[in-house]
Amino acid sequence: MSKSDESDKSRINLCDDDETIRIKIQKAKTDCIEKIYFNPQERPEVANLLSMYSALSHTSVDEICEMYSRGNIADFKNGLADCLINTIGPIREKMAAFNNKPGLVDEILNAGAVKANKIARKNIQEIKKLVGLFSTSL
Repeated sequence: MSKSDESDKSRINLCDDDETIRIKIQKAKTDCIEKIYFNPQERPEVANLLSMYSALSHTSVDEICEMYSRGNIADFKNGLADCLINTIGPIREKMAAFNNKPGLVDEILNAGAVKANKIARKNIQEIKKLVGLFSTSL
């Protein structure tokens, strides 16, 4: 998996559907060793997939290796695919909702800008007062 590779098959995109994610993970480059263990020097591809799984599942790499100690690389990849689908699915749905309502993003951004300006104005007044740039004898 590489975001810098030009091929769309080299990465998981937030807009990929579940089946595409599963296929990409199944085709992800690994080695012919069936046992799952973390060794970035000897098994960089497996280490990369383990790191992704760990980050997405909030599970340590050691725990993931233990989970798949009796399985094989295909079982591990299926678990990783499930984890990715569970993580990306809600994001993809939210993106689709925003795409279906183009003005909604602008509304959210404008509301945020109004709120930020209100806070910023208050902070600027306080700062001016503290440094003596704000005259109280008007």
